[in-house]
Amino acid sequence: MINPKKTIPKLAGAIFALTGAQACGDDAATATRAQVDAVIDAFCMKVANCNIGYTMQECTEYYTGLVNSSNPTPECYGAIVSYANCLSGLTCEQLEAGSRAACDDLYDPVYEKC
Repeated sequence: MINPKKTIPKLAGAIFALTGAQACGDDAATATRAQVDAVIDAFCMKVANCNIGYTMQECTEYYTGLVNSSNPTPECYGAIVSYANCLSGLTCEQLEAGSRAACDDLYDPVYEKC
């Protein structure tokens, strides 16, 4: 059984956000808040469909809060979108386990730019 209180922090560390349409490794140099909001919605739908322990609303509120506390620049948003796009390609099992190794190269820019 999945413990949501332990899984969300794993996902937050593994994700910081979201999902999208670009393939893993694609880099969005800049993005808009609307693009970030769209990837949050898409990612949270995936999380909800994977039955990781969150509702769509809980996930959306959580990650929107993280984004709201970030540095709101197009470069920050681009880093979030790039990382999330990579994470969107992970399986439900990888998300549940907090595994993000395939996306590690896109993880640091989120913290550098945000």
